[in-house]
Amino acid sequence: MEETRVCCTYCDSPEPAVRTCLQCEASFCEKHLHRHSKSSEHILVDPDTTRDMRWRYWMWPLRSAVEKMYSDKMEVGKRIQNLTDHGVHEENKLSGLTEKVTNLFTELRETLDDLESRVLGEISRQKDQVSLSVSDMIRQVELHKDELSKKIHQFEESCDITDPLTFLQEDLFRGLLRFADDLKNLIRKKQFPVMKKSEVLLDIDSAHDNIIISQSLRSASYTATSQNRPEGPKRFKVAQVLSSCSFSSGRHYWEVDVSQAKQWIIGVAGDSLERKSPVKVVGIYLDYEAGRLSFYQLCDPIRHLHTFTTSFTEPLYAAFYLYENCVLRILK
Repeated sequence: MEETRVCCTYCDSPEPAVRTCLQCEASFCEKHLHRHSKSSEHILVDPDTTRDMRWRYWMWPLRSAVEKMYSDKMEVGKRIQNLTDHGVHEENKLSGLTEKVTNLFTELRETLDDLESRVLGEISRQKDQVSLSVSDMIRQVELHKDELSKKIHQFEESCDITDPLTFLQEDLFRGLLRFADDLKNLIRKKQFPVMKKSEVLLDIDSAHDNIIISQSLRSASYTATSQNRPEGPKRFKVAQVLSSCSFSSGRHYWEVDVSQAKQWIIGVAGDSLERKSPVKVVGIYLDYEAGRLSFYQLCDPIRHLHTFTTSFTEPLYAAFYLYENCVLRILK
C-alpha cells in the first residue's frame, strides 16, 4: 500500500509538505515554510511523524497538569482533614469547657448557699449569746451587790477589833458610803475600799541584772539571761529590786500580785528584807511614825499575816526579792 503523503495546508493544489508546525497544527511546503513564525514555541517536525509528535506535544503538558492537579487534590484533602480534625478537637474542648463552667457555677452556688446558712446561723448564735451575756451580767451585778453587803458588814465588825487593822477604822463609814455609790470600785475582791494606794514604781537602776522590769515599771520577773545593765552603786548583786520612791513619813499602802511566783520575798528595806508566803495577793501597810509594818493576805475574809514593830532610822523603799521563774506585779 502506498503511504499517504501530508500536503501543504496553504497550497491550492496538492503539494507535498516538508514540515509540520505542532503549535499551528499546519503543514508547509518549501514555498510557504519561510513565511512561518520562527518563534521557539512553534515546533516544526517531519510531516510523517505528525500524529505521534502531536500527541506527545499536547498530552505531556496535560499529563503534567493532571498530575499537578492530583497532587493539589491530595494536599487539599489533607488540609480538609486537618481542619475537620481541628474543628472536632475545638468542639470537644469547648464542650469540656462548657461542662467545667457549669460545674464551677454549681459549686459556687452551693458554696454561697452554705456560707449564707453558716453566716445566718452565726448571727443567730451571737444574738442568743449576747442575750445570755446580758442576763449573766445582770446576775453577776446582783451577786456583787450581795457580796458588797457582806463586805460592808465585815468591815463594820472589824472596827471593834484592836489589832493592826485599826488603821482601817479611820474614815471607814465615810469611805463605805462613798464606795457604795460606785459599784465599779467596790465589786473587786481582795481590795481595801477605804485605803488610798500609794504610787509604787520599780527602780530599774537597783534591779539585779537577771531581773526583767516591764515598761510600766510595775512588773518584775527573773530570767537566766543577763540584761547587760551597767554597774552602779544602787545595783543589787542578788535577785532583788527596790521601788523608785522611799517613805520617810506618813501612812502608805500598796498591793502586789504574787500568784505567778512560787517563791518570793516582799517588804520594805533600807537594804533588804526576806519573806516567804503561799498566798496570792499580799497587802503591805507601813506606818512610818509608829514604826509598824503589817502584812495582810487579801482573801475573803482578809487575814492578818504579821506585823513588824521597830523604829525606822532611814527612808524606806518598797523592796522585792525574786527567785528563778518568779513574776511579781504591783497592782494598780
